[in-house]
Amino acid sequence: MEQVICLIFEVGDFFDMVSVLLNVVGASCKRKDQLREHHQEEVRKAIGCGEIATGTGLNQELSLQRPDVESTKRELEKLRTNEGWDSLMRKVYCFCEKHDIPVLDMEDAYVNPKKPRQKTGINNEHYYCVDCFFAVLDLLGEEFNDRFNEVNSELLLCMSALSPSDLFSRFDKAKLLKLAKHYPDDFNHQDMVTLEHELGLYIDNILHDTRFSSLDKIGDLAKLMVDTRKHLSYPLVYRLLKLALTLPVATATDVFLFSPATATVEVQPFPVAVGVALIQHDILLWLYSKK
Repeated sequence: MEQVICLIFEVGDFFDMVSVLLNVVGASCKRKDQLREHHQEEVRKAIGCGEIATGTGLNQELSLQRPDVESTKRELEKLRTNEGWDSLMRKVYCFCEKHDIPVLDMEDAYVNPKKPRQKTGINNEHYYCVDCFFAVLDLLGEEFNDRFNEVNSELLLCMSALSPSDLFSRFDKAKLLKLAKHYPDDFNHQDMVTLEHELGLYIDNILHDTRFSSLDKIGDLAKLMVDTRKHLSYPLVYRLLKLALTLPVATATDVFLFSPATATVEVQPFPVAVGVALIQHDILLWLYSKK
């Protein structure tokens, strides 16, 4: 994201405003409570009119899930199309109308706020679509490819086989053995032979233990293994779990490094912040939904 900030001034300026907003809100417990109460009221209204569905696990604060890397790349590519831009514009118009924010005519000539007397030769739609929206997505794609190289992508794919969600439906012994091979300092040749046997015993035991039937996250799995002392029965599997739990921290950091943040304290006609915030909203919600 640092590259995006350096090359696109409006995005860098936007992030500066984020820190100001967070400092203003975070410095007052009263403000935080007011914002929370307002959000809860908005959610209640939306549920009442059917705009938000209810159910177990819905409308909760989410923790970052590891995404399917290739699927995420394809989603970014879809965003960088006319359909992606049109979809964003519909949301921006809806947001602006709801909050009484004036909207610029996209066919009007774009005026550079830093040089208002200088003609730009482009209209507002070209500036916000090509110079901002597409430019940001291009830089995000480049940084995404740099951070999620072939090795990291394979690690994420193999690590998904540890997931306890849906009654361990993604368990795959071959992927887990491949994952272990990425850590030669932690798994020697004898460990690999033992791990292959241990994985078979582990999955059979876990699937017949109802205490593990409703788990969803790898962290919860590791904790329950310790609570039930299964980490002693399957030490190599538990070692893999511990290694897997260190990777999401780095992955989450990378994701947030190239994900736009939300909020602005400066209200302008059709602010860049609205578009960037909605891009961030779509991307992060999609990432969060991936198991």
